[in-house]
Amino acid sequence: MRTIIIILVIVGLLFLGYWYYGTPPSGSSALLVQTGAGAGDSGQMIGQKTIALLRELEKVQIDQSIFSTASFQSLQDFGVEIQPEPIGRPDPFAPVGFESGTMGLSTTTSTLGR
Repeated sequence: MRTIIIILVIVGLLFLGYWYYGTPPSGSSALLVQTGAGAGDSGQMIGQKTIALLRELEKVQIDQSIFSTASFQSLQDFGVEIQPEPIGRPDPFAPVGFESGTMGLSTTTSTLGR
């Protein structure tokens, strides 16, 4: 009888977990996922704003003469060259002393049994 109750509780928890994580979110974030004919007014509004923003970005023009000015030419690169580092162990999860397939053997003996 006790095992049946435990099994029913576990099945109930699994069902609640599936229901909670399996259902799509409600609210405004669900509208962002919809595309196409079923997008609704909010989806069309988001699409129109995106297209308007892209059209504004297409109008941006960069003045190429800035790269030939004296102040730009006087800029210095302070980058640091990264030196190559030695590669670590072939198997980082192997026990210490176990390198390239061989493991150091210990020659200690126990005298407890004598």
